[in-house]
Amino acid sequence: MAMHHHKIDHVVIAVRDLEAASAAYKKLGFHIEAGGANGPTENALIVFEDGSYIELISLIGGLNRLIVRALKSSGLLRLLSIVRPKQRYRFLEWFTNEGRICDWCIEPTNMLKLKLDFDARGTRMSEMVEYTRLRNDGVEVNWFLVAPFNVRSPFFIHDVSPRTTRVPSVASGSHPNGARGIHALTCGEFEILNQTGANEDTRALFDITQDFTGASVRTGVTGENPHGTIEVFLSFEDESVRKLQVVEAG
Repeated sequence: MAMHHHKIDHVVIAVRDLEAASAAYKKLGFHIEAGGANGPTENALIVFEDGSYIELISLIGGLNRLIVRALKSSGLLRLLSIVRPKQRYRFLEWFTNEGRICDWCIEPTNMLKLKLDFDARGTRMSEMVEYTRLRNDGVEVNWFLVAPFNVRSPFFIHDVSPRTTRVPSVASGSHPNGARGIHALTCGEFEILNQTGANEDTRALFDITQDFTGASVRTGVTGENPHGTIEVFLSFEDESVRKLQVVEAG
């Protein structure tokens, strides 16, 4: 089994109203970075000094939201995700769980080697798909994503343009509440610690049957979110670790 270096790139919170959600998280002491538009979505970022971030993402316009709700309520979204599994169906599920953490992303050291390793093991996952986002300042951002068909697992990202165009670097003390980075993440009944550069067996990300970054990893999916109940724990300047408060507003 090939070994790879992994770290949490970001977690995703789908929101109904991006402006309202951004204002709510700002009241909690987070600095909000403007994101931009990507197809029918727009986003904003809460970036930490360790390079990880929280993505607040919303559908643009009420019509797109109505379409997603219709697909969900009719069962068609679920059917499509089984019959013709594509990245887009996984990501559309985000907007059926607005107001909560709906997914998470890993940045591997080498996306191509990671993909080849999983292909060799017969792991069912998407092809590498390129995405483009236009920032509010007119700068174009490009990246590739690979998403496993097992929605309990994270999806993976590889930057085409410099990472700093997608995720701006921030200095220590950027957040008034003292937040410094993502310390750990739990999903369903398993947990990972965000130890940058930890040498890990890729099997842990998909089979979820063995240790990942030294933490106990157990199978389990609970709640309405198909990914399980995802919780994020942040590290702070006072060396404390606290659970991220997910805001319902927005």
